[in-house]
Amino acid sequence: MIICSDVDGVILNYIQGFIDFTRKEKIPYSHNPELYGVIGNVSDNLKVRDQFYSGKYLSQLKFYDDSLEILNCWQANTNCIL
Repeated sequence: MIICSDVDGVILNYIQGFIDFTRKEKIPYSHNPELYGVIGNVSDNLKVRDQFYSGKYLSQLKFYDDSLEILNCWQANTNCIL
């Protein structure tokens, strides 16, 4: 699968935004997300996700042209969890 660079940038911005959020909120995790690109073993992950979605963090992400629409379409048709 080829993902256009704008959508790729949206995914990377989303991941970096979540990493920044966990650091600012002092949410502990078991490994360095900058190295692995994912965060796992977060206690009460649904509460953390809701907190991330409800704050200003998502509004700081940069979306280009139709990249968010493309990302949502791709996510809806694959087994992708953001």
